[in-house]
Amino acid sequence: MNEKKSNRMNPTVILGIALVVIGILIVVGQILNISLGRFLWPFFIIVPGALALYGGFRSQNPAGEGLMILGSLVSITGLLLFFQSVTTLWATWAYAWALIAPTGVGVAELLWGSKMNNSAKRGTGLNLIRIGMIIFFVGLVFFEMILHISGFGFGYIPLAAVLLIAGLTLIVISFVKSGKTS
Repeated sequence: MNEKKSNRMNPTVILGIALVVIGILIVVGQILNISLGRFLWPFFIIVPGALALYGGFRSQNPAGEGLMILGSLVSITGLLLFFQSVTTLWATWAYAWALIAPTGVGVAELLWGSKMNNSAKRGTGLNLIRIGMIIFFVGLVFFEMILHISGFGFGYIPLAAVLLIAGLTLIVISFVKSGKTS
């Protein structure tokens, strides 16, 4: 038996860790008298999306690309719902949709292109991410600075959004670069 050791974490271990974390959160919420349902429900969307993304990434056939796109779209939708649930800034859907599509499709294409060492797919992914970010930021400025749809004014939220997106972009770029070298 010649089994190859993998650096990838076993999906069962990941699920186990997620269940332990959720259990701890529930206990802490009960002790501190915090209603966590408001914060945890988006994970019913995030987790299946992450699993689809993971399944697509593990796949070697062309259907994996579609699974990655689906996983990316669903995961990002869940993350947006989590953000909106925590902040109650539901009006941000007016422009946040651009983070789902085309940005989410771009993330999936970038990851798939990196995995398959396909520079055309990586380029398509980066272009879709750029387009999505432009739409998002134009919408953010228009809806928040001009129309004030969320009622919080410009404040620090757009700065936080820029920092979050810049950080996530750096993480994705780092992941893509590390995938090229291995």
